Amino acid sequence: MDGFYFDPVVRRFWEGWCREAWHEGPRRIYDCLLDYTSEGETYVLAIEDRPYEVRAGDVVILPPAVRSEGALRGARKVKRHCVHFAWTREFAARRPPLQTPAEEPFRVRECHPVPRALAPRLPLHARLEPDAPERALLEQLFEALRRGAAHSHALLWPVLRLLLERSATARAGGAARSDVPKASDRAALELKHHIESHYFEDLGYTAFAELTGMSASHLCQVFTQTVGMAPAAYLREVRLQHARQMLEDGRRQVKEIAHTVGIHDANYFARAFRQRFGRTPREVREGR
Repeated sequence: MDGFYFDPVVRRFWEGWCREAWHEGPRRIYDCLLDYTSEGETYVLAIEDRPYEVRAGDVVILPPAVRSEGALRGARKVKRHCVHFAWTREFAARRPPLQTPAEEPFRVRECHPVPRALAPRLPLHARLEPDAPERALLEQLFEALRRGAAHSHALLWPVLRLLLERSATARAGGAARSDVPKASDRAALELKHHIESHYFEDLGYTAFAELTGMSASHLCQVFTQTVGMAPAAYLREVRLQHARQMLEDGRRQVKEIAHTVGIHDANYFARAFRQRFGRTPREVREGR
């Protein structure tokens, strides 16, 4: 994934049960779609007329414009979790329809584009084992989306990164590898959850090491492999996402918001915020 830039933005989240005679499509979508099946029986998803059997634990990523059709056979049911997203914030302001029936004209120019380096990896269909890191990350993503948490977009990034790496390995004909023990993976995910719940506290590598029982260097390696960025970078990302949400509300002062999210240097906060979002905290607060 080195050199592949993407900064995804969630457009819409939906989840629920599809039952018995459920039939969706044929259709074409304008975003990318991450579709995860958590429970139920197998259903058939046809992508450009090629059928895939999708069962509990499977995840599918559909790119824009492809023809897809899903259906249950017989008295069955499946629980699906669907995230429509744009790959970069540059195109997130577009507001195309979610989908168009396949028999109707499709406006290609309105699609959210896929980065050229990633397009060959899609569509993606992966079967995740119960202990796969992606499953834990998906559950955290869905929970954040249910709550409307400000850092939901940030959680989508490591999910996509791991799935795309899995796809690259599969296309190369190799088995997915991991040099990190599964116990360390779990420790990294527990730390990730701790950061999301305690981001406003005085956190650093001393606290991270105590929580995980790992040295700072080993923890940084494990966390980066699992989540996609170092713990300090992820902490900064979560803080800035929460700060942006509070700034958009417009009822609190910039300095107060910086302290609220755990950043006590106002100048550092302003620099980090502008570097991340391309606008100053004051501009966001004033709606500019």
